[in-house]
Amino acid sequence: MSEAPVRRRGYHRPRTLPAPEQFTLAGHRFETDGKDLWVTPPDTERIDRFKVTRYLSSRSMKQGYPVELVRPEPMTAEFARSAAAFWLEWSTTADAAAHPPVFLDHYVRQLESGSA
Repeated sequence: MSEAPVRRRGYHRPRTLPAPEQFTLAGHRFETDGKDLWVTPPDTERIDRFKVTRYLSSRSMKQGYPVELVRPEPMTAEFARSAAAFWLEWSTTADAAAHPPVFLDHYVRQLESGSA
């Protein structure tokens, strides 16, 4: 008698993430974590970094966040560098001021509350 395969609840196929990358443009430190592009402005600590890229389905995108900063699957080094250059130009505009940055502490609060 053979047993039926066990279905695991919440099972997802593992995805390989690209290696993290770090680089500097105009004094800003950019880094990828394999999924998102983060920036640490000059004269700030790494803990104060914030996320540059967004998902296509995020609320920010529906509110006019630039499509140039929609992260691809998978994240590539070429995209990270072009998005960083675009963000440096865009971040000084009035349009950017309408989109408050998503800081790392946002994710820490989600983890602490168990909603991540």
